[in-house]
Amino acid sequence: MIFSEDPEVIKAFVEVRTPLSAMLFVMNLSVFLERILIAMGRTKVVFYAGVLGSWVGQVPGVILVMMFWRNDLLGLYWGVTFGYLLLCVVLLRIIYSLSWEEIVQEAKARGAASRK
Repeated sequence: MIFSEDPEVIKAFVEVRTPLSAMLFVMNLSVFLERILIAMGRTKVVFYAGVLGSWVGQVPGVILVMMFWRNDLLGLYWGVTFGYLLLCVVLLRIIYSLSWEEIVQEAKARGAASRK
């Protein structure tokens, strides 16, 4: 038994397996992309992208999906998935637009400063 033996609970989880899996996939992808930027020293960018993904993506996504499509767990998970997708697009755009030469120079400067 993983969660429950109750047939209603099992039925509910079977029904939401696709949006739940999609949400978990894009959520973990967003964490991966955030870690790239954090490793580059871009923590403020990660913070603001997270706020954007949450308040421009997830919250409105959940509200819209649950008001106009489905007011249940399926709608909830799809709404959250849309928010995480927005966050991933924003993070990918930021990563793509970075000057990698500048990142390397900043990393060298940080490394040299830590050796002193």
